[in-house]
Amino acid sequence: MILGKKQATIRKNLNTTLINNRKKYRTAVQLITGHCGLNKYLHKMRKAPSSLCPKCDYEEESVAHFLGQCQRTRRLEAITSTDTISQLMISLITLISLP
Repeated sequence: MILGKKQATIRKNLNTTLINNRKKYRTAVQLITGHCGLNKYLHKMRKAPSSLCPKCDYEEESVAHFLGQCQRTRRLEAITSTDTISQLMISLITLISLP
């Protein structure tokens, strides 16, 4: 994931916000790297029969697909354009933790 020109600020804000919560920090790292419990990664590890999204059964279930591209889930609708990158990451962590 490319963080852009404000990479150091984003990392500092994430570290400051998440440092006291190991589970949320781990989830943030998994989202950023793509090494999380979604079918794209699980299929690479031979833990899932397919890399397709179980909701739409059309595209690969990647982080981007899960959080915003899947027509069936649309999990990013609650996040507004005025959020900072740090707030966005915290919102994403919260969303991915939902059942």
